[in-house]
Amino acid sequence: MKRSKIEIFAVVAVVILAVGIFGVKSFLINKAEKENALMAELKSLRTSVQIYLVLNKSYPSDLKSLAGQKFVLGNKEESYVKGIKLDRDGYPIDVFGQKFDYNPRTGWVNSSVKRYSEW
Repeated sequence: MKRSKIEIFAVVAVVILAVGIFGVKSFLINKAEKENALMAELKSLRTSVQIYLVLNKSYPSDLKSLAGQKFVLGNKEESYVKGIKLDRDGYPIDVFGQKFDYNPRTGWVNSSVKRYSEW
C-alpha cells in the first residue's frame, strides 16, 4: 500500500511537534529544578558564612577559604561548605557552573548569573 505525500508529511509533522513539545517541557522542568537548587545553595552558603562569623568573629576573606575550612560541632569536625561543587581552584560554583559573588565586608553571597543576581 502506497502512502501519499500528504500522509507522510502529516506523520513527520506530528513527530516533530511531539519532540518539540517534549524538548520545551524538559527545558522548563530542568530550569525550575536548577532555580530551586540555586536557592538552596545560596541559603546554605549564607548560613555557612554566618556560622563562620559567629565562630571566628569576622567574615571569611573569600568563599574558597570558607570551603577549605572546618569547624568542630560537638565532637565532630564539619565542613563549612557541603553539597556544593567546587571549581578547579576550590571556589564554590552554582548549578549553572558559575562562581558565586561574595562581599567579604558584608558577608553577603549571591549568584553571579545576571538573571539571579538579586536573589
